[in-house]
Amino acid sequence: PGHAPKSMVEKVVDPRELYEVAADEIVRSTFEKAVKELGLEPDGGVRPSVELKELDKDKGVAEYTAKVPLPAKIELAEY
Repeated sequence: PGHAPKSMVEKVVDPRELYEVAADEIVRSTFEKAVKELGLEPDGGVRPSVELKELDKDKGVAEYTAKVPLPAKIELAEY
């Protein structure tokens, strides 16, 4: 992809679409790292649920909550 001046892009691109793409990129780039840091082993067959709490480019803030499905732990009792 090429590069364009910010002012030109802002005239052509819908700000909501830009925020959506930015939010998606932020989640993609930070989710895996957070899962590894917390030592979680998500269930690969179920997608996590993500809720965007805040995205403010002026403050430089992005906050989201992710619900990560974990596989069931089953322990068999002795008979």
